[in-house]
Amino acid sequence: MEIGVLIITAILVTIVILPFIAMARGSRKKQNDLYTHLESFAVPHKGHVTEYDTLNNFAIGMDSQTKHVYFYKKTPKAEIHQDIDLGKIRSCSVEKKMHSTRNGKNTSEVLDGIRLAFSPAGGALPEFFELFDADENFQVSGELDIADKWRNKIQAALVA
Repeated sequence: MEIGVLIITAILVTIVILPFIAMARGSRKKQNDLYTHLESFAVPHKGHVTEYDTLNNFAIGMDSQTKHVYFYKKTPKAEIHQDIDLGKIRSCSVEKKMHSTRNGKNTSEVLDGIRLAFSPAGGALPEFFELFDADENFQVSGELDIADKWRNKIQAALVA
């Protein structure tokens, strides 16, 4: 009788745990694919990604030797590759696109987008890395933290 209970328990535990294992493997594979695309974009620009972050559908990385920042984003519509030479940049900031909605007497702010803005030296037009767009993702899940982290890294690299 006890062996039967152990077998049934083992089968039930396996059934419960397998979906979590499969999700973790899928997530890890997706993050590795994002990094691979980022690194393969850096190589033709004579760069190598020395530090990076991945989240959802994008990867951002930097080559601390050549002082280039690379960005890769995969959306259902397109794949976006961007390269910023920090030698030509004056500053970096985080921009949040917001709009207000009104529900009766209450007004609330809704986040539409998060992007890193690169202001070039010499008055040229700024460049942007779009980390979050409400039209693509319904919920923010760490994009603001990554934006702040990379703004600080980039500002430190600009000063160095």
